[in-house]
This record gives sequence, structure tokens and C-alpha cells, in this order.
Amino acid sequence: MRIAVEDIPDGISNLELTCEVEEIDLEAEEVDFVGPVTAKLNLFKHDDTTYVKAELSVVMESECAKCLSPVRETLEVSSENQYRPLPNTSQYL
Repeated sequence: MRIAVEDIPDGISNLELTCEVEEIDLEAEEVDFVGPVTAKLNLFKHDDTTYVKAELSVVMESECAKCLSPVRETLEVSSENQYRPLPNTSQYL
């Protein structure tokens, strides 16, 4: 999943994205991911800095350690990041 930072308008933006597990090579031992990965992104861009709050979720299936029956759970992950462009090193040469 890639988002061009230069395409994000200044201010607040919200995005909802969905992709298949195979598109992002999501893997874990003894776990099958069954269903798409969903992402809800809250973006705030000001000058050259972009702040991202992400909420990701995917349904996973594993085997119960006691009875060996399949168990489905939703894995939910939150993340907050800040992105800034790399400095143009050519100006220092």
C-alpha cells in the first residue's frame, strides 16, 4: 500500500483502504489470514510534515491449543507516525 505524500492536501484528510493479504505479503506462523486487510487513516498535513493515525484490522484463523478446532479472531492494530521528506543532500556537495 503506497500513498504519494505530495498528493495529500494540507489540512485534515480521512482515507479508508482495503487490500487482500497477498498484496502486502502478510504472514505469520500457524496463522491464516482470512479476509481483506482494512485500514482507516486519519491524516494531518502541515507544510512538509504529515501525521498519520492508522487503525488496521484483519481476520485471522488459528488452531485452538486445547481442542485443535479452528478459531477466528480479528486482529486490530493502531499506529501513529510522522513523516517528513528526506533532506536534499545534493545541496551540501
